[in-house]
Amino acid sequence: PSDVETKVTEVLERSLGTVPELKHITSKSREGVSIITLQFEWETDLDARANDVRDSIAMAKVFLPEDVDEPRVFKFDLGRFPIIIFGVTAGESYPDIENILEDRVADPLKRLSGVASVMVQSPLHRQVNINVDRERLMSYSLSLQDVIVGVSRNNRNTPAGNIESGLTDYPVRVPAECKDIKSLSSIALASRNNTIIRLSDVAQVDDGFQELSHHMTINDGLGAILMIQKQSSANSVEVARAVHKRLAELQPRLPPDIRIISIMDMSEDIQRMISDLATTLLEGGILAMLVVLLFLREWRSTLVIGLTIPFSLILALIV
Repeated sequence: PSDVETKVTEVLERSLGTVPELKHITSKSREGVSIITLQFEWETDLDARANDVRDSIAMAKVFLPEDVDEPRVFKFDLGRFPIIIFGVTAGESYPDIENILEDRVADPLKRLSGVASVMVQSPLHRQVNINVDRERLMSYSLSLQDVIVGVSRNNRNTPAGNIESGLTDYPVRVPAECKDIKSLSSIALASRNNTIIRLSDVAQVDDGFQELSHHMTINDGLGAILMIQKQSSANSVEVARAVHKRLAELQPRLPPDIRIISIMDMSEDIQRMISDLATTLLEGGILAMLVVLLFLREWRSTLVIGLTIPFSLILALIV
């Protein structure tokens, strides 16, 4: 972390500090990662400032180490924050939960009016694992690099030129990408004494997952996250209602061990605030009428003021 801070973070901070309308700059340096957060003054044009940030980073790149990845700029906009976050729990279906949610939940929800995107996050990511047996590899006089080169060379689609037919030109490709574990295991790595040495002779190939870097638990069980983002012009409450209604229709189509639980719903806060506002207005109107009645002791004046208050509020909102 100290190397990241001195060689990356501080270099970028010096350059980014010259961006106009910058209010605060904070940074975090971890092993292999530098995160710099910029906070601007109120009513700042973030699109223009984002271009200034990119220009400052471009000027600072010449002072960064050569092995540093290309810096990325993200704009944090509350309008892009998910309006609903669901937690998904599963039992025996958990290893395939990401595919299930993408195909059976996310895709139908994306077609709803007002929904901008549906994101699925799961700690499990499918990966084909090749577990090499070192002793068997040495017995065939092969190295790990031979395995890497053999898999790379025999697991890709290769261009093979073009075929001209009149005025039409057809590109030709040789399809050699492996479609399943069996075809991948049968890849030839080398030949010894007229015997072909295949990947399955020196390694075990299985359809598994990437090494877990984090865990997700929902109600003390393994889980995943489903996030709903709305379009900028859409009504949050209407979109949330449509999403909940569609989810109720999709739930019976999912495996019985999968349960979808609402963790955060911004529409509930909006509805609660509207309800509180209506209650406050009603209580304020009643109290105003009681005060007028107490001092004037006339029902007619009290009713006139009681009717004037809501009409005044309505006109103020219209104007």
